[in-house]
Amino acid sequence: MNNKIVRIALLCFQIVISLVIFIVLVIGIAGGESMAGMVRLSIPCSIQTIANLAFSIVLYMNYKRTSLLDIQIAPVLLLSTSLENVRIFSYYAQFSYHEPVSQSLIAPLFFFSLILSAVMFCGLSVIPQSRSLISVNNYIGVGVIASAMLLLFGPRIKDLEHLESISIYILLVWLLYGVAMISFIISIIQNPHRGNILKQLSQMALVAGDFLLSTMDAVGLIYAGICIYLAGEILLSVMLLSKSRSYDETDITEEADQVSSEPEDF
Repeated sequence: MNNKIVRIALLCFQIVISLVIFIVLVIGIAGGESMAGMVRLSIPCSIQTIANLAFSIVLYMNYKRTSLLDIQIAPVLLLSTSLENVRIFSYYAQFSYHEPVSQSLIAPLFFFSLILSAVMFCGLSVIPQSRSLISVNNYIGVGVIASAMLLLFGPRIKDLEHLESISIYILLVWLLYGVAMISFIISIIQNPHRGNILKQLSQMALVAGDFLLSTMDAVGLIYAGICIYLAGEILLSVMLLSKSRSYDETDITEEADQVSSEPEDF
């Protein structure tokens, strides 16, 4: 994901998604008491989307200052987890009895983004351990195509209320999230240094938080999910900014050394 134009396009798409989700939430709030249930379920969606946008901006501004392979997956991961929040339209339809967007469109889009997020989470855990044997761009491309093909040729999804007929998707998502968590734990065992432990724990928080946000119906679990997710994202942001600051200080030191090594003119 080293193409600047692609990263700008992903960031712009992220901004559009954030605006749409926020507008739907505002409309729900304006609906009064009858939409209170929709608002309660939609607030975590909006928080996650806005937090993802903020982290995407931080990542874009500091992208060239880190060579971490897992960071290269982050723009797609942040976009896919934000796109999961199109389920806010399903909440709106459930409480207003009006569909601003057809559920036959929202449901497949939600599951596409959910499966893609699970695949990208696996990439976060697997690619750094592969020691560059797996191309990041190829992994992302295969992940996007596989997620789309699965929905095109798998069981048809009509809405987000009757999921018993598509349990295969739910099981697949659970499996991929489980693989990601296990891989993060293995990474901690193999490299038990403070920096790696913090990074893996923050990524595990993202996985656990997104899992609760996207697959659970209980309001308490959803709010627990957004808290866990935010904790992981904040920790990753701090680590990224710290690494970028170290990068800048190294550049300044190298420039100073070069200046001091040049012969003086008399």
